[in-house]
Amino acid sequence: MTRTMKWAWFLGLIAAAPLRAAFEDPLWSARSAALGGAFTTIDDDPTGAFYNPAALASARPRGINFGYAKLFAGVDNVDLSLNQLAYVQPLPEGTTLSLGWGSVVAGGLMREDTVALGAAQRFENVPLIEVMSAGVSLRYLSQKYTLDAARSAGDPVFRDGAQRGVMALDVHAHVPEVDARLPGLSVGVSLRALNKPDVGVGNKVRLPTEAAFGLRYRWGRWSLPLDIVARDGELTPHVGIEGRLAQERVALRAGTDTHQAGAGLGYTHTLRKNLQLQVDYTFLWPLELENSSGSHRATIGVKF
Repeated sequence: MTRTMKWAWFLGLIAAAPLRAAFEDPLWSARSAALGGAFTTIDDDPTGAFYNPAALASARPRGINFGYAKLFAGVDNVDLSLNQLAYVQPLPEGTTLSLGWGSVVAGGLMREDTVALGAAQRFENVPLIEVMSAGVSLRYLSQKYTLDAARSAGDPVFRDGAQRGVMALDVHAHVPEVDARLPGLSVGVSLRALNKPDVGVGNKVRLPTEAAFGLRYRWGRWSLPLDIVARDGELTPHVGIEGRLAQERVALRAGTDTHQAGAGLGYTHTLRKNLQLQVDYTFLWPLELENSSGSHRATIGVKF
C-alpha cells in the first residue's frame, strides 16, 4: 500500500467509524485494560497518574511501570501501538506526586501524546468520612500528523500546520473507606478537561469535560471496581474483577466496557525487602470491530 493510499484509508476510517475519540482513554496499562478501564478507585498502581492521582495519595505507593500494546492485531493495514510510562512518589505530610506519559501511534501517519503531572494530598480527621484525598493534574495533550507530499500536505485541514499541543486541567478526589460498616468500599471521582481545550488540527475541536465516578468493593483477596464515565452526553460503564492468589503473588483479572472485553494475568516477585517486580499481561477482544484478533497489552513495573 502506498503512503497516499494509507492516508486515504486512515482518514476514511476516522470519518466512518473511529476506533476512539481524540484523547479518550486508550486503557493505558495491561492492568487497567484487564479491568475494563475501571481505574478511578485503584490506589496502588502508578498508572493511576492518568486516572486519579488522589487515589494514589490514599495508599501512597512508590513505583514506576512501563507498558506496550499492539492494538487491533489482524486487521488489514492497521498499525496501531501504545507506549506508556508512569511514576508515583509519596512525599512527607501526606503529599503524593505522580507523572505519566503515554503515546498512541498510528504507523507513520499520526501520533497522539499525553503527559500527565499530578499532585494530591491525603487529609485525615475529615468529618463524617474520616480520611479522604484530593488532587489536581495538568495534562499536556499533543497530536502530530506526518504529511504526504502527494496528498495530505495540500489538504486545507493542515493549512495551519500538522501539530498541536494544549493543556487540560483535571481535579480528583478519593475516599478509601466510605463507611466503617462497609470497610471494603471506596469511592473515587475525577473531572477531566475542565477548561475544554481546543485540540483541533485545522478546525476548532473542544475536548469535552469528562466526569468519572468510581466504586470499588474489596472482600478478602478479591475486588470489584466499577466506573461510570460521562463524556459528550453519553454514559459508559466500565467494570472489572480482580483476584490475588498464591500469597498475592498471582493476579487474575477480567473486565469490559461497551467497546471491548479483556482478561489478564499478573505476577509479583519480591526481589528483596521493599523491592518488588511486577509483570502484567492482558488480551483484549474488540466488541465493535470485525476481522481483528484482538489487542495484546504488557506492563512491567517496580515498587520500591
